[in-house]
Amino acid sequence: IQDHLDNKHLSIGGFPLRPFTPENATFGDDDQLATGYGHVAHLIHMLSKWFGFTLRYPVTLLCSRSLISDDVIKYPLYGRKADPARFGTAVRLLNQNIVLLMGDVGCKAAYSHEYTLENLQDLIAFTSRLC
Repeated sequence: IQDHLDNKHLSIGGFPLRPFTPENATFGDDDQLATGYGHVAHLIHMLSKWFGFTLRYPVTLLCSRSLISDDVIKYPLYGRKADPARFGTAVRLLNQNIVLLMGDVGCKAAYSHEYTLENLQDLIAFTSRLC
């Protein structure tokens, strides 16, 4: 996770992810968003295994075609333009996983649920102090 080229947003693997708000819902290329959220899903999955935490919303890791599930439905972390409602739900569930994992390890979320990379960056910084 690093500052993006514009120094206003964070990126993961070079793929910028702005906070997921209605104003930002149309920002970015679909493939770049899908790849970025695929990276986040993989990182959250690995961190949850490391901490022995069961994700409330399980992820299916398929790189830029990753999925996240609630109790009934799998939601795509890609295809924002094709199905924005399902994509938005997927991002909210992923962000909820991040905040729940933060709480489980004792790291307080300083940002609201829309701030995927900001919360993830805080979680990584917190866990690096534990090592």
